[in-house]
Amino acid sequence: MSKLALFNVYITERLTAVAVEIAGVVERTITEYQEEISRSKEENERLRRLLDFKLHRTGLFRFKSNESGG
Repeated sequence: MSKLALFNVYITERLTAVAVEIAGVVERTITEYQEEISRSKEENERLRRLLDFKLHRTGLFRFKSNESGG
């Protein structure tokens, strides 16, 4: 095989290896982002339930205060 052909094989192998490495990094990054999004959605839902609970309690407290005091 000529030096040019060997060089071409070497470059092709290196480019393939780098492309595989890049694809792996992209896949891991996407997975991390999906996990972060999932955690954020869970946290948002937890906070929404907490807010609803607090608003409900506050509403009941105000309702009882208005009945007894007003």
